[in-house]
Parts: sequence; C-alpha cells; structure tokens
Amino acid sequence: MQSSTKLLIVGILMVLGSAGYYYYTTNGVQVSPDSSLTASSFSGTLGGGASVGSNVLALLSQIKGLSIDTNFFQSPSYTSLIDFSVVIPPENVGKSNPFVPLGGYVAPTTPTAPTTPQPRVATTTVSKK
Repeated sequence: MQSSTKLLIVGILMVLGSAGYYYYTTNGVQVSPDSSLTASSFSGTLGGGASVGSNVLALLSQIKGLSIDTNFFQSPSYTSLIDFSVVIPPENVGKSNPFVPLGGYVAPTTPTAPTTPQPRVATTTVSKK
C-alpha cells in the first residue's frame, strides 16, 4: 500500500474512534450549550414543597403494614433442612508487610511508639600546631 493510503485509513479510523468515544461517553444524549436546569424540571421532587418526602412516607407506611409469618420456621419442611456448611480451619497469616521482599526485614508484630529525633549538637575540634 502507498503511504498516503495508509494515512487516509488511519485518519478515518481515528475519526470513527473519536465519534464512537463521544457517543459512548454521552450515551447518545445531545445537550445544547444554552440549556440549564431549573426547578420546574424537578416538578415531582422540588417543585411542590409538600411532595418532597411523599414517596418516602408512602414506602414507610407500606413497610409498617407488613407482617411476617414466623410459623414457617416451625414447619417440618424447614426443620428438616440440614446444614452442609464446611468449617474452614484457621490458617497462618501472611507477612505483616506484604510489600517487603522475601527474606527481607520483618516488622515487629507489636506496635511501637514513635520516637522523636534528638537535636544534633554541632561539635568542632580544634587541633594544635
């Protein structure tokens, strides 16, 4: 192939890829730049003052009206169930610091209090000639 043909194919692929990325990230929704959100667009939740928590209150009243029949737990079908769970034995815990190389420094298992560095005192030595 000619180099100009290759460049044309690469250019077309880049344009198609960019268009696909744009469509994927915006989910196909086009928003005009002069659009803005207003309170009227939230008519069900913010527009009417009294309807702010009405959905929550309706769900709460439905939940309070529920009653659970506990007779199921005394039924023969439930009591005949067998627990097939497997007890997992405790295993050794790994390194205290997983980022330390193998055979490297092993950190102590008990936490230690941080030490404060002591100030250094400048010393000079005078030599006699």
